[in-house]
Parts: sequence; structure tokens; C-alpha cells
Amino acid sequence: MSVLIIISGPSGVGKETLITEIRRKFPLFQIPVSYTTRPMREGDQNGVQYHFVTRGEFERMKSLDLFAESDEHFNNLYGTSKISLEKALESGDVLIELDVSGALQIKSKFPEAKLIFISPPSLDELEKRIRTRGKDSEESIRTRLARAEIEIEASKKFNHIIVNDNLEQAVAELTALVQNLLKGAKEVLK
Repeated sequence: MSVLIIISGPSGVGKETLITEIRRKFPLFQIPVSYTTRPMREGDQNGVQYHFVTRGEFERMKSLDLFAESDEHFNNLYGTSKISLEKALESGDVLIELDVSGALQIKSKFPEAKLIFISPPSLDELEKRIRTRGKDSEESIRTRLARAEIEIEASKKFNHIIVNDNLEQAVAELTALVQNLLKGAKEVLK
């Protein structure tokens, strides 16, 4: 029985750093490649970071109910194909990063999915982190913080919440949690 782990959290909370550590410690995770309408960036490869498609192609796929989840961010569409997710689960345990909406959509279709929310210690700290990155306009910062409030409220629907107040501690907590989820699934098979 494969385990489906979905990690979510607000922009700027440190998800990518934590996920990089988890993928380093657990390199056998399957990672389905999502679809997007966002333009390719320098270094992107179609089918590696994303499957890059036009808005029309994406909307056609959505109308055919081919996505396990889909959402729009900053005028770009993103979605996880049901088929690619099912194939990944057939091959082994799956770890994916999704926004809160996508995570809850997947949970409704794959009730066995384990949802982990990475939370900031406070909204003030999250704002400080976002500003320190220096990549966002004032409008973007306000949008991200407003969205973070909604996401934190929705985290009550998640199986687990890890507060990323101290990176080392958050990595240790997430590592232990992932280990327990994988171990628990293997024990069910016995």
C-alpha cells in the first residue's frame, strides 16, 4: 500500500526548503509532474518541472475531468493529472507540494492522503520572511498575507501541522512524521 503525502503551507513559510530535505532523506518518493499554463522559465524543461500547456489545452483537460486537483495562481493554471498521480502511487510512495485548495481537492478524491500543513509561527513572522526575500511588490505581499490567513484557517482540515519556527526543528519533526507515516503504511500490509 503506497502512501500519498501532500505538503502545503503559505507562500514564504519555507516549504521548499523542508521538502528538499525530505526528498534528500527519502529519495524513493514518486513525484508526479503537474500541468501549468505559466510560461517556461530559463532552465525549465517540459515534462520535468511541469508539463507546459496552453490555457485552451488546460481547460479542455479540466472539462474532461482529467485533473485530481487544479487551481489558478497569479493568472496561471496548475493541475495534477489523475492518471499521473495514480501511476505514481502504483510505483511507490508519493510526496507532492500543493496549495491548500489543491491538497483538499486531492483528499476528497484520495481519502487516504496524508495532509501536512507547514505553518509560520505568526503572520508577523511570515510577513518578515516574505519581505526579506525581496522578490515581491507591496501588492503581492498583501495578497500573499491575505491568502495565508485563509490557508492557516483551512489547516484545521489537515492531518498534521508543523510550525516552522526553527528550521532544524521543523526538518526533524517533518522527517519523524514522514518516517512514521511510511512505517505505519508498511505495518498495515503485514
